[in-house]
Amino acid sequence: MGYYGIAIFFYLRLDRLERPTKFKEGLNPMTNTVPHLRSRMMIPIGLGFLILCVLGIILTYHLQQRLVNNATADRINSASRLFYQFLNLEAENLEIKSTNYLYDPALQAAFLAGDRATLLQNALPAFKRIKARYDITHFYFHLPDGTCFLRVHDPDRHSDIIYRDTMIQAQSTGAPAHGIELGPLGTFTLRAVTPWFSEGKLIGYIELGKEIDQLAPKLHNTLGVEFIFAINKKNLDRTLWEEGMRAMGTTGNWELYPYHIIATSTLPDHPELLKPILNEHKDFHQNTFFDLTDSKQTLRAGCLPLRDAGGNDVGEMIIASDFTSFAINRKMFIILIVVTTILISTIYLGIYLYIGWQEGKINDYHAKLSAEIDEHKKTGQELIRHRDQLDQLVTERTAELEKALAEVKVLSGFLPICASCKNIRNDDGSWEQIESYISHHSDMVFSHGYCPNCAKEIYADFRKT
Repeated sequence: MGYYGIAIFFYLRLDRLERPTKFKEGLNPMTNTVPHLRSRMMIPIGLGFLILCVLGIILTYHLQQRLVNNATADRINSASRLFYQFLNLEAENLEIKSTNYLYDPALQAAFLAGDRATLLQNALPAFKRIKARYDITHFYFHLPDGTCFLRVHDPDRHSDIIYRDTMIQAQSTGAPAHGIELGPLGTFTLRAVTPWFSEGKLIGYIELGKEIDQLAPKLHNTLGVEFIFAINKKNLDRTLWEEGMRAMGTTGNWELYPYHIIATSTLPDHPELLKPILNEHKDFHQNTFFDLTDSKQTLRAGCLPLRDAGGNDVGEMIIASDFTSFAINRKMFIILIVVTTILISTIYLGIYLYIGWQEGKINDYHAKLSAEIDEHKKTGQELIRHRDQLDQLVTERTAELEKALAEVKVLSGFLPICASCKNIRNDDGSWEQIESYISHHSDMVFSHGYCPNCAKEIYADFRKT
């Protein structure tokens, strides 16, 4: 019984040792793989930061471009309105100057007499004065049917019929007409045609003109923007244009741009600036913006249709404003963004490396703990093995004890026994021999013999004989 109790005691102690071990294994995170903090935290944070930076740069750039385009559009539209207002004022001045000659009796007499030489002699001094003072470059006398009677600025050319829109408007309305018109040489001229009456009868027309080349610098100085007048080649005759260039003593390059020729420009180095734009575009649309850049400056430019007095689109009016300061600010902004990105990336890299270093330490600690856990597991497994062996021994010994107990019937309680004959009183009150009583209450079987003392007494007579 004592061995059996010891076995039960050790069984319970081993069972207690096993339970905490299983509990710890179930909750100890070190039994799993150590989480990679950099891949789970830093990479998503880095990607999020990168996406925010890219979106911020793109949104900021587009916002700046939108603001610049809006400002450029406002400036171009304002410049365009002022340009046409300026032309109207100049045209009105031309009409006023034309009236000074309507009532000159010498000019009227020579014109009515058809005396071209006398008319030229009287009109030439006046033309020289207004050319020197007002930059007027054209002075005409026309017959009522539109035939050019005299070009004071070019007296050798005459007797051709004028089909320009300003002439047609003046003929149809009987009132002064003005507007810009494209000449065969690819130049724009502001013209003012004034009907000439004598005694209430139309005798002809006086026309004054001023080339845009003379107006463009004034517009530039007044409005602070650059003007480039690009004429579409389909509106010109190349042969006439090249002859006109030679007559004016200039060398025009028809092949410089594929679709346009430059009639007037306030930019001295416009060919190189305009090549990337005019080589790429055949037709421009309103609110089309582009940059003109060289080593000295950056211009923000836009296009508007260039219309003559008849409302026909003959080319493009390119209006450009100085964009250098904004371009510098934009470069500084880009540099700031790059420097800030590098700085934040450096900080991010430092944090990334620091977390990696901490992960290394955690991994080392995890490896040590894993080794200790493995050792404890081995110890636990060894204890479990010994416990199982002990269980087996306990089971075997218990079986033996149960078998022994099954073979033994224990007599317990008080047995009334006769002091003389040693008979035992049973449960029903009768007396029974002790051998019979024990045999009935156990599995014992009696055999009979004599002890040495009894044997001496019984067999004493035999020994004497």
